[in-house]
Amino acid sequence: MKLLYTLLLVLIFVTGYTQAETEPNNLFGQATSYVANSVVNGAVGTGADDFDYFVTVLPTDGTMKIYIQGTNTSASAGYLFMYGYDRLKANGQIFGNYIKSSNTSAGTTVFDTLTIKGRAADTFYVRLQSTQSFSYSFSYEMVDTSENDVEPNNLFTESRSINLLEEKKGHVGYLKNGTDDAVDYYSTILPFDGTMKI
Repeated sequence: MKLLYTLLLVLIFVTGYTQAETEPNNLFGQATSYVANSVVNGAVGTGADDFDYFVTVLPTDGTMKIYIQGTNTSASAGYLFMYGYDRLKANGQIFGNYIKSSNTSAGTTVFDTLTIKGRAADTFYVRLQSTQSFSYSFSYEMVDTSENDVEPNNLFTESRSINLLEEKKGHVGYLKNGTDDAVDYYSTILPFDGTMKI
């Protein structure tokens, strides 16, 4: 796993870019912006720096994969924790995870990959916090992307037409702004009597 993460970081360094957190970033309103395929470096748990917030706009629907590395730079064991939120901020918490372990020894580096499926293109916040001082690096990419349907089509009155032998592609159940796109409606006029196969 460490080798895979190292290879991914090398690939991202070559194809993306590196950025550092900008302090203060201890609140949603102070969040440091970041983009897909860039590596963000920072430190948390040092002095009064209890939280680090970051914000991005997911460029497309898909699965968000977050790759993170954290090093406990203190003299005592502690944990590094990551939260994810949608644009609703504190009211839109999507996940909260220990990074690899709930107890990371002093001087130890941990690696983790977080996978968040079914995300629609939307504003996305990350918060890092720790019980001891940690340095960290993280990046994200969107995978499992595919063609989306034309919205709105969530009501019978908004249904999208589909013709005989036409193929439609889309997403249903992807989360955006605290809600999911649970229904997609399509309509057609049958050109003749017979058995309909979908």
